[in-house]
Amino acid sequence: MNIAGTQDNSNSADSSAYNSASTDQSTSQDQSSSDSCAAGCGGSGQAQQASQDAYTDQDASSEADADQYGVNTAGAQYLDNSASSEASNDASTYQDLDQSQDSSDSCEVGCGGSGQAQSADQSAETDQSADSAAYATQKGENVAGVQDNSNDADSSSYNTATTDQGTSQDQSSSDSCAAGCGGSGQVQEASQGASTDQSADSEADADQTGLNAGGSQALDNSASSEASNDASTTQDPEQSQSSSSSCEAGCGGSGQAQASDQWAETDQAACSSADATQKGTNAGGSQYLDNSADSSADNEATTDQYTDQDQSTGAAVASVKSASDESDGAAGDGGPGQVQDATQCATTYQDAYSEANADQTGTNASTDSGDVEDLINA
Repeated sequence: MNIAGTQDNSNSADSSAYNSASTDQSTSQDQSSSDSCAAGCGGSGQAQQASQDAYTDQDASSEADADQYGVNTAGAQYLDNSASSEASNDASTYQDLDQSQDSSDSCEVGCGGSGQAQSADQSAETDQSADSAAYATQKGENVAGVQDNSNDADSSSYNTATTDQGTSQDQSSSDSCAAGCGGSGQVQEASQGASTDQSADSEADADQTGLNAGGSQALDNSASSEASNDASTTQDPEQSQSSSSSCEAGCGGSGQAQASDQWAETDQAACSSADATQKGTNAGGSQYLDNSADSSADNEATTDQYTDQDQSTGAAVASVKSASDESDGAAGDGGPGQVQDATQCATTYQDAYSEANADQTGTNASTDSGDVEDLINA
């Protein structure tokens, strides 16, 4: 309270909450087998299994309250009041899995085919919740002189999540068996799952009341609120199988199978509200009122799914045609078997709600003594 002279008051409240999480998972598996057995050899068996699981849970809450009350009976009054609040979550998940198998066999006759199997599973789940609120309440009373008051409330909540999943599987088998060789068997399985759940809530309330009995009155009131969600999911599995055989007669065909499953689910909810309420009462002189409310809610989700499957089988065999098969091949050879299966599923749910309310009331009365006295007594 100021009885006479100039009153210059500044009041502010600032609050922030921030979470940052980074998860890196890397797995590398390598197998190699070679055999120079002459006859009656069993094929080498190789198996790889890798599993990666990541879970991130983030909750950020921020609130700023600024209350200002100024009373000046004479002279100029300058009041500045602001509240600023921010809540933010940032999560990054990287999963990288590399599997490699290599088998070679120089057995001459009666050799069993090599068996190779690879399995990779990746799972990532991210839950984020950000809540931010800013409340700025200002009341200025000036009986005589200039009144210049500024009130501001600013609130923002933000979530960002990045999920990258990469799987590389490679199998290679070679056989130089001459006759009676068993075909190599290769199996690859890759599974990738990503779930992202984001919720952002932001609220800004700016309430300003200006009372001036004489002189000019300038009031500036604003409320700004923003809620935003950003999710990026990338899934990239790569599978490669290669089998070669130099068997001349009585060879079993190589079998190759690949299976890839990808699923991604993203849930986003953004709610933003800005309320600016301004009331200016001036009994004499000029009155300048500025009131604004700004609110935005934004959801952005990007999901990229890639699948690359490659199978190759070759045989360095004699050019002999069977009666039932028109293809080139050795006598008594079993045909190669190849299977590929890829499944991709992506689901995205987004909900955005934004509301801005700006209420302004301006009253400017005449300068006669009766109006001024009524205003002061009110």
